[in-house]
Amino acid sequence: MKPCEVNKSNENDVLHKLFLTKNKPKPKIKFSVGDRVRIKAYKKTFGNKYSNNWTREIFIIKEILNTNPITYKIIDLNNEEIEGSFYNEELQKIKILNIIFNKNYSIKNNKCKKIIWNIING
Repeated sequence: MKPCEVNKSNENDVLHKLFLTKNKPKPKIKFSVGDRVRIKAYKKTFGNKYSNNWTREIFIIKEILNTNPITYKIIDLNNEEIEGSFYNEELQKIKILNIIFNKNYSIKNNKCKKIIWNIING
């Protein structure tokens, strides 16, 4: 419709068409309450590219906030709440986590490196 075609009789139709919010699809909820996740590790400007992109610490989704876009409140394994809320892109779901592996490095004879794996029940 051209601007010159607007008059008092079709004014409401034009306003309705211009300013009425259209039905937008609801954003998908990627995680559910109780899922175990990791947080994205932010690097400095000249940080190592080969280092991990995700933290080693594990968190649990506590609450899903109905914001636009969807955000999540998380707690750590000691039930301490983490400040702030996190987007879908900042979290990575962990499928199986009953065992957490830790690496300990020990050097013998200054020649070879031996890796010792400790198993911690989660």
